[in-house]
Amino acid sequence: MSRYLESGGTLNLKLRLDEKPSGEVLASVDCGSDCAGSLSLQESLQQIPVNEWTEMSIDLQCFAKQGADFSRVESSLLLENDKPLLAVVDTKYMPSSVESATLHRDG
Repeated sequence: MSRYLESGGTLNLKLRLDEKPSGEVLASVDCGSDCAGSLSLQESLQQIPVNEWTEMSIDLQCFAKQGADFSRVESSLLLENDKPLLAVVDTKYMPSSVESATLHRDG
């Protein structure tokens, strides 16, 4: 998975919100014992419409900056929330696509 990070890649999701999140929503890349990079999606999910399929892309540097080691990835995406609120139908890592990312490491 390191090649995606090194090429300026993204994690792309196609998702549908069933309702706006009221609590924290975390997206994580897991790389084993005591190794993960997690970031909040709450603010971004607040900006998308409910009951419509939406595409989101996350700069992989966001996960790396939070501690994900892309040479050891065990789970390419974990979503955590206190209750079900979204459906995901497609996830993929895309190389050399950081310019079009929805979420960037700098904001």
